[in-house]
Amino acid sequence: MSLPRHWLCFSLVLVVVAGCPRRFDPRANEVHSQNPEADAEYRTAKRLFHAGDLDGAKSALQHIQATYPPSEPLVSWSRLMEARIARSQRQSDRARELLQPLAEAPTDESLRNAARFELGLAAHSQGDCPQAVRLLSSFSGQIVEGDEATELHAVLADCYRRSGQPREALREYELFFRRSRSIEQAYVRSQVSGLLPSLTAAEQAEARSRFGITAEPGAEPTVPAPSLRIGLAVPLSGKDRALGERVLRGALWSARSGGSAGSATDSPAAGPSATPVDLVVRDTGGGAEAAAAAVAELASEGAQAVIASPLRAEAAAIARGAAARKIAVLHLATPSSAPAGSEVSGFHLLYSNDERAQRLAEELRAAGLTSVAVLAPSTPYGQAMTRAFIDALQGTGIRVLGPLSFAPNATTFTAQAKQLVELGPQALFVPATATQLELVAGQLAALGALATQRVQARASEPAIRLVLSTAEGMTARLLTAAGRYLQGAVLAPVALAGLPLAPGDTRFGGYATDGGAEAGVVDAIGYDAVQTLRAACAGPQNKRAACSAEQLAANLALLQTEGATGSIAFRPDGRRRGQPLLVRIEGSALRVLR
Repeated sequence: MSLPRHWLCFSLVLVVVAGCPRRFDPRANEVHSQNPEADAEYRTAKRLFHAGDLDGAKSALQHIQATYPPSEPLVSWSRLMEARIARSQRQSDRARELLQPLAEAPTDESLRNAARFELGLAAHSQGDCPQAVRLLSSFSGQIVEGDEATELHAVLADCYRRSGQPREALREYELFFRRSRSIEQAYVRSQVSGLLPSLTAAEQAEARSRFGITAEPGAEPTVPAPSLRIGLAVPLSGKDRALGERVLRGALWSARSGGSAGSATDSPAAGPSATPVDLVVRDTGGGAEAAAAAVAELASEGAQAVIASPLRAEAAAIARGAAARKIAVLHLATPSSAPAGSEVSGFHLLYSNDERAQRLAEELRAAGLTSVAVLAPSTPYGQAMTRAFIDALQGTGIRVLGPLSFAPNATTFTAQAKQLVELGPQALFVPATATQLELVAGQLAALGALATQRVQARASEPAIRLVLSTAEGMTARLLTAAGRYLQGAVLAPVALAGLPLAPGDTRFGGYATDGGAEAGVVDAIGYDAVQTLRAACAGPQNKRAACSAEQLAANLALLQTEGATGSIAFRPDGRRRGQPLLVRIEGSALRVLR
């Protein structure tokens, strides 16, 4: 697995070689100018850069270069920052063009070292490992802890591995490995396991001891190469970095727990038939252009399939690049409600929001109730969900009362609750976040409008007997805070990760310890993506063998498996087959409806 820049926001504490007189911190240089205007402009560009506004930062940096003379120190430093932006946007040629003169700066050692560091990383991104090693190796024992140190050791280890220098690679992997979390350690173990056949028996035993790799009793000291190489193209920089990191956490957990080389053997998903997985990661944080470049890199790394960014613009670029290279694509973006055939090519892991609304409408019809009110946010999402739900009730005889709306940032629903009491519907549909549903339920319970409230005996049943909701971003908090108001409510979550289920779900046991946070919807999507491709590679016979990109695509079309997002199968047009998840609140847990 090749790690991208800022591959996770986990705090990694790396132990580096001691005894160096000077430490290298590529982000610590505080440069100032005697020109207050230039200084202010540079600070503004720096703030934009760290806020993820790369285009705004680039524009500000180029203005500095065009406005001030070459003798102004911040002109050179602005070129360095522009090169960092270019590298993060997969514009490696531009980055190297900007960095080469700076790496030879005769007087400013700090600038020269920072430029050499960035130039080495840019060289690696273009597959030029010899230059990357020449530029970066001297920093290995000097760099301070942090994201940049993580990236440096990962890049050097990758280059040494590719060039057949297993001992040098092991040294860098060990710097990466120490004090890291279990998920990251699983990645390092998988890479180290692939190096073992190149070592002597004594070196293999020492490496196993240092990295905690357990050999099977009586087995030869070698590990087979992974039979499935999956490319993961998600935003790991810029404003959507947090989204990409959650996907990556779930994907790493899946790769680790499903039996990949060096993974934990006590995971519920591990087993002799689990296909070993090599996860190759690329950052799409620069937008569609960077996403297209990421696909090209993943293809050159031998990926048999690509998991596409949850952002639609990036996903479309990934789909085009993968189609040109005949690689299967598994999309994480919520598909649109466009007619069949108009969607981007590939397989779609998620149902559309329209399909989730329609499934809730079907549940209402099955309940035999005759009226429903809709309370939705005044957003495009709220309007689309309301429309899909009402359309699904056409011809059923169920009366739709309202619909009512509320502001996207509303935190009180007293007025809407009073309107609902006046309307007197038997059911209520709330396409909103779990937090908003919690507030709505509390207001309705205070007015005695929910049939699910049982705090005191009632002479007659309240009108609202069934609550239906998409409960976006739902966690266990909903049941803790409002479960007593929502007994019997039917919800349509995207995934089940981190939710209290009856019976329980062990897929994400220990996830918070290993991943640094409780599993959520986005983590579950990353998890299911890897599990889906692993199941497709194994095929109907569940073989633990290598599969080609062509076989993988064919098997995806025939797949039937279970995941955290429900039963997974695909229609001929690549969309998800079957019905979206539904759960019912029963006591302090959720029961999945089949």
